[in-house]
Amino acid sequence: MKRSSLVALILAIILLFPTVALAQEPANLIRTWPTDERVVALTFDAGSDMGVSDEILSTLDEYRVGASFFFTGQWIERYPEAARRIAATDHTIGNHSFSHPDMRELSDEQVREELARTEEIAQREMDQGLRPFFRPPYGGYNDDLLRMLAAEGYDYCVMWTVDTLDWDGASAQTMLSRVQDVLRPGAIILMHVGSGTATAEALPLILDHLQEQGYRPITLQEMAEQESEGRVYQVQPGDTLYGIALETGVDAEDIARANNLNDPFVIQVGQTLIIPGAQPDEPAEDPAEEEPAERIETPEESTEQEEREPEPDPVEPPPEEEIAEPGAPEESEQDYPWWSFPFRMLGILWRAFWALASEGIQLLVDFIRR
Repeated sequence: MKRSSLVALILAIILLFPTVALAQEPANLIRTWPTDERVVALTFDAGSDMGVSDEILSTLDEYRVGASFFFTGQWIERYPEAARRIAATDHTIGNHSFSHPDMRELSDEQVREELARTEEIAQREMDQGLRPFFRPPYGGYNDDLLRMLAAEGYDYCVMWTVDTLDWDGASAQTMLSRVQDVLRPGAIILMHVGSGTATAEALPLILDHLQEQGYRPITLQEMAEQESEGRVYQVQPGDTLYGIALETGVDAEDIARANNLNDPFVIQVGQTLIIPGAQPDEPAEDPAEEEPAERIETPEESTEQEEREPEPDPVEPPPEEEIAEPGAPEESEQDYPWWSFPFRMLGILWRAFWALASEGIQLLVDFIRR
């Protein structure tokens, strides 16, 4: 009876105070940075040994480009001089946990310990922290981890657009081919500094190819400081692609193409989507003189996932097509037809329900474990 009463009390609290369950936004889940500029992020995970980190840094210096490094706390402890050398440059650094576990298998306390311990070591050895970027070991994450990352000050859970498979013994030419197959604006390229990889040999080949294609490698920090040409939307619990399309007034297929979604029905909480064609931040003084351009994109398939590469020059939209005024309020009469109101309300209620349900389930699980 006591247990059932406590469970009922927990559920009552959640229902009476829904704002508590909805208050914590998850960290942004980034696979490809939402941008139309020809920039890419070279990212290196440092979790095993010293490997070829010196060769990687020398190549980056030679080409005068920035990259992003994700450290485990153990790696910093073992190779503090290498960590300090990286931190002393303009490269971006991020947290990769302390001991490289699958974060989904840890308790909340263990997750916090992994994050905090690595931060403490970074502050001690490099005199700087690793926020706001985190990369989960093995690419393993869930909704709870995304919310905890945000609560601990990590705004971005950084995944990747292409895995070069250097960790699996891929040759330099294979690594280059994998990058060539999925190269697109905002691509995040995953590599490692460990020994036994062809990363040091492949990096100059990749950099040469990027230059030939007009791409500029920049750090994740530089990407975060850039403004996207489209409106960015963070997926909430209960969201569907078609619900987002109704809310934003942009066709679901256009959103799927802009974000390289192989399956439009599969979107993840915390995932960051770019809404193509949306320009809500800078209202135009005279809409008749300044109209938004519509980008034309070409889908491209790769062995890992479908990718799209935008045409270099935007084209003007047909004159008969209705274009919303730049800077128009996101939820105004002119953005939505009258019949979409009940669907938008259902979307809001659906997201609220899933947020409450996920929070309630987590509380029940924690209670049962005790």
